[in-house]
Amino acid sequence: VLLDAPVLTGQPAPTRLYLPWLILLLTVAIAVPMMLDLLGPVGTPQPWPGVAEAYAMIDALPADATALVLWEYDAATAAELDLVALPLVSHMLARRIQPIIVSQLPGGPAVADRLFTRAVAGLRADTTFRFIIDRELYVNAGYLPGGAALLSFVAQDPGLALVRHSPLAPIASPLANGAVSAPALTIVVAAQAEAVQQWLEQGQPLQGGRPRAH
Repeated sequence: VLLDAPVLTGQPAPTRLYLPWLILLLTVAIAVPMMLDLLGPVGTPQPWPGVAEAYAMIDALPADATALVLWEYDAATAAELDLVALPLVSHMLARRIQPIIVSQLPGGPAVADRLFTRAVAGLRADTTFRFIIDRELYVNAGYLPGGAALLSFVAQDPGLALVRHSPLAPIASPLANGAVSAPALTIVVAAQAEAVQQWLEQGQPLQGGRPRAH
């Protein structure tokens, strides 16, 4: 078999990449944003709505007051809501306000205990803060079954509706303290808006005008 001889065609010269120029351009592209960032942030921080009002409300409470805390989130949303609840809890403990925690979620009380432990550890680690413990820092009333219908009972008489759960006491005891029966503030920490709406509809109208924060 006879094959035609291949036709030799001229190959184009390979394109040369000017590596020094490319390195210089990349260096400029990286260095300029870094140098501009040294000038500091641009603009003003945007606070979340209601944060300043909630802080002022807690700060205005008298020392040794009690606050009813409806803990409506569990481990499923703890990673997000702990960022909101931790400064709130630390502020209450620093102001010597005793929170009374109740949750309509089975896993809510355990998440609350873990967060309060973190808050207490943070306050104790602060050498500029004098942390005085002369009573229970908080009262964990535990899991409250019954749904939204039981919120009106909690609003009317928390001391009768809730019980004290303590690891030192094998049997739960009623909350007989008068301050517990009439908390100075109600705080709802919830992952879903429905939990706040249920309290506003079922519980808050029966509280006799006491302040609340959500």
